[in-house]
Amino acid sequence: MRILEQLIVPKKPGSSGEDRAVVTADFAAVIDGATDKSKLTWQLDGCDGTGGWFAAKTIAAAIAALPAGIDAVTAVEKLRTALDAAIAAQRPQLPVHQRPCASAVIYSAARRELWSVGDCQWRMRGRTTHPTKWIDTITSEFRSAFLTAQVAAGKPALGEDGTDPGREAILPLLQVQQQFANQPGRFGFGVLDGQPVPDEYVTVVPVPAGCEQLILASDGYPTLSDTCAETEQALAAALAADPLCIGELAGTKATEAGNVSYDDRTYLRLAV
Repeated sequence: MRILEQLIVPKKPGSSGEDRAVVTADFAAVIDGATDKSKLTWQLDGCDGTGGWFAAKTIAAAIAALPAGIDAVTAVEKLRTALDAAIAAQRPQLPVHQRPCASAVIYSAARRELWSVGDCQWRMRGRTTHPTKWIDTITSEFRSAFLTAQVAAGKPALGEDGTDPGREAILPLLQVQQQFANQPGRFGFGVLDGQPVPDEYVTVVPVPAGCEQLILASDGYPTLSDTCAETEQALAAALAADPLCIGELAGTKATEAGNVSYDDRTYLRLAV
């Protein structure tokens, strides 16, 4: 396994962001810490950060410590218990909806498998797979409809101070939707937040022997191409065409003032 290209770009220049990439002799992974809504601060390695930053760094360290031949379900259990212990050490009584959390896509070299929990994406043999969750579709479409209606009524899409009324409209649901994490039902979804992850939310994809290249990425890209340059160009074009993120880039937030995109982004291309 060899790194061909790697790029990590925080949405806010000068910040560490909430994405992480890990490459060892046995594993490669991209971890996407969830955007924080709780405003809580977490400590790790002598630094303070958001819940997404804390979750991503904790999971990255746990991936680096995994034994080579471990299977997907056992690995996910190790990652979630590592995060659960880290959370409990700082806030043992934290409500479920405030737990730091992250998505991850992991390549196991020993098993030639891709493992996924959450909404990170991957590209293999010219085909991109981008898992999504229903609750995100609901909030993204509501925000898109709200802002589109604002514009149609002749009102500014954003406030004079850059506030996003569409984001504010969906914020109450964003703040509690973590209640659905790792739960059954149509709103349920898988994520690494320290709670047990049901097997149904652990995706395992074999990597065929003839496959020589893999691309792992966070969901900060609307689409993946076979090179980082092409992927970056597609993102730049999409941001120019849809700066409010209510069309092609429909999502729960737009690019905030001073930021370079609507989300952190990580691109990792591997020879396997």
